Amino acid sequence: MRLIRYLASAGVASRRKCESIITGGRVTVNGKDETDPFRIISTLDSVELDQTPVKMPIEKTVVMLHKPASVVTTANDTHGRKTVLDLVSNINTRLFSVGRLDKETTGILLLTNDGDLAYRLTHPKFGVEKIYEATTDRFITDAEICSISSGVDIGEGETGQAEVVDQTNTANGVKITMKLLHGKKREIRRIFREMGLELTRLHRITFACLELGNLASGKHRILSDKERRLLAKTVDLL
Repeated sequence: MRLIRYLASAGVASRRKCESIITGGRVTVNGKDETDPFRIISTLDSVELDQTPVKMPIEKTVVMLHKPASVVTTANDTHGRKTVLDLVSNINTRLFSVGRLDKETTGILLLTNDGDLAYRLTHPKFGVEKIYEATTDRFITDAEICSISSGVDIGEGETGQAEVVDQTNTANGVKITMKLLHGKKREIRRIFREMGLELTRLHRITFACLELGNLASGKHRILSDKERRLLAKTVDLL
């Protein structure tokens, strides 16, 4: 298989991240530097990342985490902040996050050692659905709902787009349920900023076919075989 897929399948990172790892000169094949992500390798080849052997995992693992606020979605944080990997340190396999939630956004986050699955769950062409609950200071008008649905200029040459599913008045403000398909960096926050809305809380309740349910904040669980098959089917891996 291609080197980029080998690293992703070994749980190093998603395919897109693995490409930058390889081109960045961190990988060797049979003791020699390799910067071509698409080099074909076999099971007889020796692959190392940062001088550490990379082996294919025996079993694919997918973990659902209820990410709390003030925890960052990175493998290593240079500022010493708690990361999502700190919350799953009891799981004895190398995991990486499937996409990201920013530091203050809470809710469902998946971690896995399955690079192919992660690639399909995060690539825009597969249109994986995510549902968020956003708490803000007022209701969104009909005109604003139409604008968000058709696309809002959120800067940096990007368009933010989402479907407003529901709006409910609560004791803490207006709770707006939104469906997102692409998931650009901080997309909902940037949409709200453009609309002049004050966002006080952002919480993701579903990812693809999975619901956060009653999983407590900061806790995690390993998906069942049935859930993993359903997740794979969602992105045409089965």
